[in-house]
Amino acid sequence: MADDRNEIRHVNWAEVFGFTQIFKGFRLAIHPSKLALAFAAIALTWLAAHGLQLAWKLSTTHGYVAPGEIQAYVRSESSAAFDEGRKGWLEARPDMAARLKQSAQPSFASEVMRAINRASDGHFQKAFAKLVEDKKFEPGTRDASVSKDVKKTLGDAQREIDLANEKLADVIAKAYTQAKEQIKDGKGFPENKDLSESEKKAKALKQLEKDHASAIHALAKQRAEMEANLDSVRGRGIATAFVEYEWDQVYNAIVAVTNGNIFTGLPIAGQAPAAGPRGFLAYLIDAMRGVAWLLSQHIVFGLILLAVLLAIWSLLGGAIHRIAALHVARDEKISIVQSLRFAFSKWPSFFTAPLIPIAVIFIFGALIMLGGVAGNLWGFGAILMGVLLVLAILMGLVIAFIAVGLVTGCGLMYPTIAVEGSDSFDAISRSFAYVYAKPWHAALYALVALVYGVACYLFVRLFAWIALASTQGFLRWGCWQGGEAIGESDKVAAMWPAPTFSQLLPDIQWAYLSGWESVGAVAIWVWVAVVVAFANAFLLSYASSANTIIYLLLRRRVDATDMDDVYVQEQPDQPLAEQPAPATPAATESTIAAEKSEDVEKKE
Repeated sequence: MADDRNEIRHVNWAEVFGFTQIFKGFRLAIHPSKLALAFAAIALTWLAAHGLQLAWKLSTTHGYVAPGEIQAYVRSESSAAFDEGRKGWLEARPDMAARLKQSAQPSFASEVMRAINRASDGHFQKAFAKLVEDKKFEPGTRDASVSKDVKKTLGDAQREIDLANEKLADVIAKAYTQAKEQIKDGKGFPENKDLSESEKKAKALKQLEKDHASAIHALAKQRAEMEANLDSVRGRGIATAFVEYEWDQVYNAIVAVTNGNIFTGLPIAGQAPAAGPRGFLAYLIDAMRGVAWLLSQHIVFGLILLAVLLAIWSLLGGAIHRIAALHVARDEKISIVQSLRFAFSKWPSFFTAPLIPIAVIFIFGALIMLGGVAGNLWGFGAILMGVLLVLAILMGLVIAFIAVGLVTGCGLMYPTIAVEGSDSFDAISRSFAYVYAKPWHAALYALVALVYGVACYLFVRLFAWIALASTQGFLRWGCWQGGEAIGESDKVAAMWPAPTFSQLLPDIQWAYLSGWESVGAVAIWVWVAVVVAFANAFLLSYASSANTIIYLLLRRRVDATDMDDVYVQEQPDQPLAEQPAPATPAATESTIAAEKSEDVEKKE
């Protein structure tokens, strides 16, 4: 009986409940080397995407996306409806840009006038109104060329906005100076026998400061509105719109998991996505539709962008998976240089592993298309297409097999190469085989990794939000001075809007900042972006670590291979100069003495 209890006591519960190995994911993910590589991957992705976007904007006029275009593509019931909406935006752009150009100067002046009228009827208002009349803020001219060159019209509108802002800023400064001089000279005061001369001046100066601040704030507000209207006409950059949309889907998917919502809102074929709550899988499908939008609407840009991103992740992601493989299997930690050396040697395999199944799908799809082309032949073509349909169905089954294996097993490809030190074909073979051999185990491991990973990421995000929000709050308490164009808000709030849990890096209202404040806001944005990037780097590091653990668990289930069995690169032979030195003289003398004693014993 005691032996039975001892056996129970020595049961390896980690072997029985293999999914508990996934709970090592957090400890593995916060490893500095993996976080540094994941941060580098995010930084290089941002630089590559925006660099490519800038080059695209300079070389073509089709480098912009209408506001909400990707969402419209995903939600549209048909491609025809989406194409019609995009066509309408493209056709309306020249006229909208021309209207902005025409209305810039009078809109600026009228907005400031309204702000002053609401404030008072004092010295500043009169001086400002007189200067505005002298400056003659008139509507801009429109010519027939504005509708032919959208890029030129948008540039003209931007220059008109900048010019109006400069002119109004100059008018406000001169009106302030003139009003102050009139107050000091005692001119322009209404009749009021209840106040002394000094009291009238003090009251007027106080009102002057208030009117001046209202005018500056109104000018900044109008500039912000004009810039927003110009951006809506110009559109967003392709890479910016795509990356922001994809991240929104990832974040929404994470929130859906916290609500316990996995399957709600799955799309039905032939219908637009339904409104209402959506689950984790629905947001992932929306993310894939975002990729479909990129490749269907901007195929050249999309192929280049995706290829660059895959190249970056093939190197840095491969290095992260290599560190995770040795860390999980043998509890060994290698340096970033060693991991990058391994990833570079296996870079072709990392790069081509996800591409080969996609290429095979398109090859079989092209063969099926040939059958459709044969059906165009008169009479005989229809018969041929019907007879050969069985081959098309068989190829369709192959496509289904590859597509399902790719979607469910793509996360195991990089761990395969990192653990086994093999090539892309072995990665494809093992990832497909393990998922199809143990689908329920794979689903269980994936679900545990998803729920646990979301909880860990939300903790990391909460930690980052508390750090940023507390820093921003204490800065606001310490800096009580307002900015020139900020109005009633404080300077810190304008340079660095308060972060929220859902938006750690809020947009800065650049129109409300002066030149020096803008420089400071850029520096603040960089440091905050670093913190946010490290929080998101944890997500990449955790995903790599969790996928590696799942691969090792499935390999043990299918191939009965120990978890600690991992490929280790053989060390090259040591050169002669590094071989062990011959024995020292002391060691040689002791050896001779021992041999003599042995001879004596034999003689005796």
